[in-house]
Amino acid sequence: RRHVLTVAYVYDLPFFKDQKNFLGYVAGGWQLSGIFSYNSGTPVTVTSALGNDPGGLGILGPSAAGPRPDRLRDSLTPNMRNIDRAFDTSAFAEVPVGVARPGNSGRSVLIGPNIVRWDFSIFKQIPVGERFKFQLRGEAFNAFNRANFNAPVAALGNPNFGRITGARDPRNIQLGAKFVF
Repeated sequence: RRHVLTVAYVYDLPFFKDQKNFLGYVAGGWQLSGIFSYNSGTPVTVTSALGNDPGGLGILGPSAAGPRPDRLRDSLTPNMRNIDRAFDTSAFAEVPVGVARPGNSGRSVLIGPNIVRWDFSIFKQIPVGERFKFQLRGEAFNAFNRANFNAPVAALGNPNFGRITGARDPRNIQLGAKFVF
């Protein structure tokens, strides 16, 4: 990945913090914490799904180090960055039959979608005596439910070539309580 940014924080909420009555006991002393992360897309290598080895390199089957097709032109065009056509699929072609050479497409010629996540938690520690604490917490992972897509299918010859067929985790919310001793 070319860019990775992670910011973590904890903030003591100031509301009713110093009050010693019932309202201060219930509504005061909460903490907000979270993690923001941004990752640019992963490099993607276009391979041949046919499993042929025109260059005679001894490659067996499709893989990230597998046979590569020919790259005819730049495959990143504006207006094509969607899940059904993440890149210009017509920019790649199989090495012609009977030609004994590997394809000219390099490694990592495409960049997959980026990832942006906001994770939040809010919690309160309630003292129980001098040594023990009871903690209430609520957590939201991918709180804004942003669709973080996987890399597109990059195997030329695959029926889904150029399509994004999956996404990472959606929003998850959980509530919890624990006894600290």
